[in-house]
Amino acid sequence: MFGTGKKQDGGETAAKDSERGLTLMKLSLPPIILVVLVVLVCGYVAYLQYAGLVKKAQQVQHVADAEKMAALLGGRLIALGDQVAMQAKADRALAVAVGAADREALRLFEKSLETYFPEAERIRVVLPTDTDPDMSVRPPIGYACLDLARQAEAGTERPPLEMHLHGSEFAHLDLVRPVMGEGAVIASLMVSFSPSKMKVWLKELALESGYVELQQGWDGPVLGIIGSAGLKSETPTHRAMISGSSWQLSYWATDGIGMTEAKKLGFLATFGVAALVIAAIMFFYALFASSTIKRELRGMAEFMLESSRGKRFHSYPVKMVEVEQALVMMEPVLRQVKPDEDIKGKAEQGDEGVTDMMFMDFGEITVEESEAEIPPQGDTDKS
Repeated sequence: MFGTGKKQDGGETAAKDSERGLTLMKLSLPPIILVVLVVLVCGYVAYLQYAGLVKKAQQVQHVADAEKMAALLGGRLIALGDQVAMQAKADRALAVAVGAADREALRLFEKSLETYFPEAERIRVVLPTDTDPDMSVRPPIGYACLDLARQAEAGTERPPLEMHLHGSEFAHLDLVRPVMGEGAVIASLMVSFSPSKMKVWLKELALESGYVELQQGWDGPVLGIIGSAGLKSETPTHRAMISGSSWQLSYWATDGIGMTEAKKLGFLATFGVAALVIAAIMFFYALFASSTIKRELRGMAEFMLESSRGKRFHSYPVKMVEVEQALVMMEPVLRQVKPDEDIKGKAEQGDEGVTDMMFMDFGEITVEESEAEIPPQGDTDKS
């Protein structure tokens, strides 16, 4: 600082030094970038873990939704099957008609059940001896219908509700329950419904999103659909069996942006906002620190200049403890420095007496010997 040199324009020099040299803002950029990157990386890792948990929860929810719809349909079918089974209890007149194979009496009994099943397209008591299809009724009784009757007569399990003649004008739903007489199966009661009843059941699912198909068997025909067919892919989200039938429900969940995706994006956005806030705080702190250091340096330069003129201060014109400690160490030296009378004018030519002072010509500065005794350097007593 104290040396000889040619005075330069303070403003231009400061600007050039700021461009080519280090500043506090430049030094602050690496840690700001590093902190932001650390926050974003940590946020991304946390997001992956959170997204994995959300995905698992979403899959569980999709399975639960499919099973819930299957249970609702199954409940409808079981209730309908119980209603048919209740009417299949043979009284004495029915038992006599079945034993005698009285077709006229059986038709009268079937007619009486229309009150209980107003939507039925056909009600038929199938005898164990009925082994040939009956194409004279509508809908016709084919071999698939007779197979259900044989299952009911076996008494081992309840025959499932099935769709027969699907795709034809005689398509219908068959529900069969055994007719019990004196503790034994004596016949089968078959109640047939229109396929439109299945559409009513599907509408009762109140599907809000996704796509549902009802199939008979694993790879059987599609009996009914509901929802957006555009969501269908090769593999459904979940398949659920429907109790009381040979059907299965295939469910494709919505892949669009929903509440789950919004939660994941919101979780990730939280870290992004946090990174921006931290970067902003560090940036403004760097501006504050830079302004503080500049102010302290001005105070330090003022102190050094005035002290070299012999002026004494009651307190140091700085606020930072570190700068004050530096001035405490420099003050004894500065008291011994006496500038030329012209130095004040030279210093005042700069911006606030600070910038040009750093480049002023100190070639004429002289150092006076202090009245205090200067301790000898090294060993002076050689005797």
